[in-house]
Amino acid sequence: MGAPDVIETDGQSIASRLAKQINRITKLIKKDIDKYNNDDHGNFQNECLPLTIGFDEIKDPDCAFWLILHVPNAGDSNENQNSIPFNVKRKAIDLCHLSDRAKEEQVLLKDEMRNTFHHYRQQHDLITDFIMATDNDNAIVDEMQFGELLFCRRKLLYIECRLLQIQEKFSPHIGIEIPRMIIIPGHEEDDVVLEQDDEVVGEENEEEVVIINPLAEESDSDCEYESDSEFATCDIFL
Repeated sequence: MGAPDVIETDGQSIASRLAKQINRITKLIKKDIDKYNNDDHGNFQNECLPLTIGFDEIKDPDCAFWLILHVPNAGDSNENQNSIPFNVKRKAIDLCHLSDRAKEEQVLLKDEMRNTFHHYRQQHDLITDFIMATDNDNAIVDEMQFGELLFCRRKLLYIECRLLQIQEKFSPHIGIEIPRMIIIPGHEEDDVVLEQDDEVVGEENEEEVVIINPLAEESDSDCEYESDSEFATCDIFL
């Protein structure tokens, strides 16, 4: 019961400090507005400036006042001073920062593409190794082991469909090489109908499935399991 009181107190303290800062800045702005309105403006070089301004107008950075206000650059000669409006400078700086952030986002996005591909590639290799080892044993001793193998093949089909999607969508941006397909041989584009990226591939299966240790170590062991109807377009060899 003590923690919520502390959080509430901290929030009230921050809100109180912000309110004091806002009130202080508002008073300073209104003081400057009164000084501007009482001035005769005889020293202003720009005759387009209004004789009086209001607080509601001046607090909008896109108002006409800021569009015509000229602020000289430090070090400029008298001929070059007041050549660029303050609002134009501000927007140019904002656009420059936006461009830099966009470049950073592109780098991060490519990293996420690589991480996504490596995640599914690792899952594919893990399940493929288990299936191959089980097939080489030539003996399935009980129904549970057969069910595990069937589940692995079904899971592998989903992963291979995802890998084909990743190859189609990501290959123009990053260099990737998908592994050899086990469930989908001859994976030309016409052989498999892929779902859209934003569609759910399947619904969660309500039945419990006993998963062997290699699959229990997967990073997405709680992911959704696909329904049989979703893979009607793929050839399954069980």
